Amino acid sequence: MALALHEKISIAEARQWLLNAHEEWTGTHIDTLTESQLEDLDKAMVAMKPIDFKAPRKKRTTKTSSSTSERSEAEYDEDKCDARVWLAGGFDAQCSCKKINGQFLCKKHQNEADKHDGKIKNGFINAERPTHHYGDESEKAIPWHDVVIEKPAKGAKKKASDGTRKPRKCGCCGEIGHDKRSCPKASTEPSTPMVPIEQMTIEQMESAIAAAKLAQASQQTETSEEVTTPEETPEETPVDTPELDEDTSIIGAGVGLEEDDVSELSNTMEDTLVISANDEDESSDIIDCTFEDIPYSRNNEGIVVDDDGDQVGEWVDGAIQFDRNGVKQHRMAKAAL
Repeated sequence: MALALHEKISIAEARQWLLNAHEEWTGTHIDTLTESQLEDLDKAMVAMKPIDFKAPRKKRTTKTSSSTSERSEAEYDEDKCDARVWLAGGFDAQCSCKKINGQFLCKKHQNEADKHDGKIKNGFINAERPTHHYGDESEKAIPWHDVVIEKPAKGAKKKASDGTRKPRKCGCCGEIGHDKRSCPKASTEPSTPMVPIEQMTIEQMESAIAAAKLAQASQQTETSEEVTTPEETPEETPVDTPELDEDTSIIGAGVGLEEDDVSELSNTMEDTLVISANDEDESSDIIDCTFEDIPYSRNNEGIVVDDDGDQVGEWVDGAIQFDRNGVKQHRMAKAAL
């Protein structure tokens, strides 16, 4: 037996070791040694004790780990957990953890079994290997190394249960035969935002009233044409159509208004015109607040609008506080300068 030079021993064990060696070499039993001889032995041990001696370390051995296939073919160990584990490459093997006292599983797999009615997702090593986790056939199969799982081809179209391709449905109306871009029910006309009467400028009120009267006149003309028969041809009645400037644009707020709305707009415009006529020397309801060479105006309520009458923010503490759309429009207008 070779000496384990890296092992450490006590002084008493070293003393007894020397006495055993003395007895073996001289043939004299250690019980015959006198007290003075034993004291001389102790003095000699103290005198010959090595100085700055370091015991050699045990040589490190490289740990050889078995491959997954070798571990999969290892024999059943009664002291290890009975759970089956999935290894790299799809191999299965016994769990390497020790069992809990009086149980068949380790602490980890025992907690898993308690949460799933005693089942483990990869099954038990001494039972049949499962094909799905927890016996749920609807989930994907466990990719064992000897199981072939067919993967769907990339870019494959979804098909119905009978193998035919499902018809395409429109994302707008849900009908079959066209898509969202070619849907006949999709709105093609851009919607014009409605401007409240309180926020309208004088030009916008004039345009709204003119557009409303023009729309009503066209509706009356269409109605008279439908009622007229070939035998009775009524006299043409001239329709008073307000003259519009070329620069004046008809906004969507005046189209399709009822008579009450038109009268309300007319009264509002008349009141505004009367106020502006009577108070020419006083400050107007519309106050210019041009910022960074971009024209803006505000009313007494602090609503700030641009040249098109669109609200861009509010007048707060002597400055314009832009909203999200107002910041974007101001940047675009500034970049266009």
